[in-house]
Amino acid sequence: AVAHALARQAVSRSDPDTAVRYLLRVLEMDRFDEGANLELVGALSESGRHGEAQRHYLAYRRGMDELGVEPRPFPAGSRRRAAPAR
Repeated sequence: AVAHALARQAVSRSDPDTAVRYLLRVLEMDRFDEGANLELVGALSESGRHGEAQRHYLAYRRGMDELGVEPRPFPAGSRRRAAPAR
């Protein structure tokens, strides 16, 4: 919970690199955390790291498929859209 709160604080300060670090920590503990996955994709995309954003989004989609959960779309504020998962 602390890492998630610190990530949100970093996003609000427009510090995507710090947000990415904390979100990756959250996902180390729970790779299925939908909010952390989508926040990570958004932070990466907004900081211009589009390839990383797409790779993490596709990993998120695969995780949701494993759970039988419909994945949410690529974050709306992001500049690029991810290709469909295969």
